[in-house]
Parts: sequence; structure tokens; C-alpha cells
Amino acid sequence: MAPKLSTIFPESCLLIVVGIIIGLLLFHTNSAGVSPLTPTTFFFYMLPPIILDAGYFMPNRLFFDHLGTILLFAVIGTIWNTCTIGTLRLKIEKIKYRNHFSHKYFISH
Repeated sequence: MAPKLSTIFPESCLLIVVGIIIGLLLFHTNSAGVSPLTPTTFFFYMLPPIILDAGYFMPNRLFFDHLGTILLFAVIGTIWNTCTIGTLRLKIEKIKYRNHFSHKYFISH
């Protein structure tokens, strides 16, 4: 008896292939109109089921074994992003402010 296809390939790869095949069929038959993927559509309707599915099927033991690492990355990542974005915004505003007044100075003289 032949082995099941899901034992040879991961299910995520099979789902990607199935999605590509269905997408190509719909594209070439022109039977379905394609609406653009907006950030609202993605974040409100597509991302929550993906996150909930990943959380639902994660084993509790595995999650709690790595809870320290997860929290470390969450806290350090949040602090890093806050500092990086804040610093870049301050530098950009400083450059804008400096260019704004230097331009007026050269025009008036």
C-alpha cells in the first residue's frame, strides 16, 4: 500500500500547492473576480484564524517550556522597536526642521 501523501510532504506545503493550483485554474478560466488584498482585509479577516489555529494546536507543554524565551523576545522586541522607531523619527524631524529654516535663511538673504 502506498504511503499517504501527508507523510511524505508537510501539510503546509500541500496546502500551498493546492492553493496555487486553484488560483491558476481561477485565473485562466476568468470565472472569479479578484478583489485587491487590503490591510484591513488581511488583519481583520485573514490573520486572526491563522493565529488562533497556531495557538490552538500548540502543545501546552511545549509552550510553557519556552515561555521565558517567548516573553524575552516579546519584551526585548517591543523595547527595540520603540527605541528604533522613536530615534529615527526624531532624526528625521531634526533634519526637516534644520532644512526648513536653512532654506528660509538663504531665500531672505
